[in-house]
Amino acid sequence: MHSFILALTLVATVAAAKPAKKGDPLAPDTWKASPATFEGKSVKTAVLGLDDPGFFASDAPLVAVLIHGGTEQDESGGDIIALVSPGGFQKFVETYSTRQMGGGRSGFGAVSKPRVVNGTFARAQGEPVLLIDVNAQAAAILPKPSERLKAQAELARTQQLKPSRDGWQRKPFLLSRLDQRGATETTRELQRLADLANAQAAKDKSPRMSARDLVAAAKSGETRVIEDPKAKVEWLLTWQ
Repeated sequence: MHSFILALTLVATVAAAKPAKKGDPLAPDTWKASPATFEGKSVKTAVLGLDDPGFFASDAPLVAVLIHGGTEQDESGGDIIALVSPGGFQKFVETYSTRQMGGGRSGFGAVSKPRVVNGTFARAQGEPVLLIDVNAQAAAILPKPSERLKAQAELARTQQLKPSRDGWQRKPFLLSRLDQRGATETTRELQRLADLANAQAAKDKSPRMSARDLVAAAKSGETRVIEDPKAKVEWLLTWQ
């Protein structure tokens, strides 16, 4: 079983990005608007961000990744699911989850720009996809790319909730629900978990974290497991 946790700092920039001009060839929305024109053709898009692909089995034929595409000027051009081979997946993620440093400089230092990915536009089970070194015929006989993404996300959720110790349970503590009506995730309970984590940190001589630090870390995409020995529960702190 393989899992990959991405650095998703690029994703946050997509929402505020200026939209690309209609018909821009680097925008996935352009390909999706005229699929018959682009199908089977080589296309490219600037990767403004990648979504966490979840988990996939080592024998999976292909891996689905959602790309936030656009132009090299950081103009948003829509999303596209990319299909990548398991063998090439790690290199793909390492390459396109970071920005490329340009030769110019601004008042804040070196200028960066999104990396451009090349692939083949196709339709798999009727859905538009970007094939990265993947055979179109192989992709066509597999489940819909959107279903593959959902399956990878579900597998990630299932694996994350497996306890690391026999006789223990692992339960989610969703910080996005903190102090909402009817939620068990309360500020008081979060402080208790922070105290447990800091007691362990004192033994390990690792940095302490406040309840506020735990919330901020979860918002940024981090997950953290805090052990509750008396209850034999591993609490998985996450935002979603």
